Amino acid sequence: MAIITFTIKDTQLQRVMDGICYDNGYQATITNTDGTTSPNPETKQQFVKRIIIERVKGMVKGGELKKKEAAITLDQTELDIT
Repeated sequence: MAIITFTIKDTQLQRVMDGICYDNGYQATITNTDGTTSPNPETKQQFVKRIIIERVKGMVKGGELKKKEAAITLDQTELDIT
């Protein structure tokens, strides 16, 4: 299995984590069904990792779909009916 590594400067790590968390709606506390709040069992680090994985998967699927759509378009344009 391949490993992809991102290198982020220590001085920028908190900014990156906070930006991804804020942009994707991470909450440090969650509301329980009874109305009380609890600490989120998913840490910021776990959340960021999950979001990055989801985004990469989405980009791969999106790219594959675009490739298939392009092939269909090419097939349609080459059709010559007289």
